[in-house]
Amino acid sequence: TDQSRLLWSRQFESHVSAGSIQVAPVGSGNRVCVIESPVPFEKPGLLWCLSADDGRTHWKQPLMGESLGMAIDSKQVVAWSSPEQLQSFDLTNGKLLWKSFHNDSYAVGAPTIANDLVFVTTEVYLAALDAPTGTLLWKSPLTAKPTSGPFVEGTHIVVPYAGKHALHNIVDGALHSSRLATEESDAWLIPNDIGTLVTPRVALKGRVYFGTSQGAVICLGADSP
Repeated sequence: TDQSRLLWSRQFESHVSAGSIQVAPVGSGNRVCVIESPVPFEKPGLLWCLSADDGRTHWKQPLMGESLGMAIDSKQVVAWSSPEQLQSFDLTNGKLLWKSFHNDSYAVGAPTIANDLVFVTTEVYLAALDAPTGTLLWKSPLTAKPTSGPFVEGTHIVVPYAGKHALHNIVDGALHSSRLATEESDAWLIPNDIGTLVTPRVALKGRVYFGTSQGAVICLGADSP
């Protein structure tokens, strides 16, 4: 196996079972955040903040249960602490900034952050929150269960469904239009001896981070596919 692209690999202490990294890492500046999923799943997970340079730990925080994903900006990391609770942590020191409860539905996919706004999807609605405070700004009902979390595209929030994308107004969540979904090609070859890729890849400053079936977070140089 060609190891020339491998910059570092981090194995986690708490849960050594294969597949403990189930959601995509996120990165901002010189920090990468990773959620270590509980094994067994009845136990709470852990949110780790690592150095993007060498994988060492800056801080870690316990979550309430299984997480569906997280989002990050230069000030905070926002994570589903359980399928019904969203939490925000200070990126510098891991301090809990706020909690938001969504007891009327279960989370679907990771949140996203843009322009000091946090967007989340559950099985029945799209919601926007104020990123600094966690205050709920609006909810917009969905016509079906999404297949993953939302993402921002210009002045719209895009909610993925099977085979299509729904575009919602960023101001109030109103449905604007729909379009067919397109798939991106995948030319990356992952070394066999570091496990099977189990999370989406996240690119940051010329590097790619992802979780593997061996319960590790991998950092690769991203000079070329």
